[in-house]
Amino acid sequence: MVAVCPAGQRAVAGGWMAGDEVIPVNNYRSTSSNPDDSWTVNFHNLSSTQQYSITAIAYCAP
Repeated sequence: MVAVCPAGQRAVAGGWMAGDEVIPVNNYRSTSSNPDDSWTVNFHNLSSTQQYSITAIAYCAP
């Protein structure tokens, strides 16, 4: 999952929201089209029967 900052801003921190059986594997500032303008989170779902909604969050600043 990737959260992208608005034009002219960069990600200064980030995070995620996910279900109980989802474990974040990677959580880092990334680049979509401009340097450091997005936040990426990769997850592992421990459940073999349940699907969960996942939301990546980027905290952006000019």
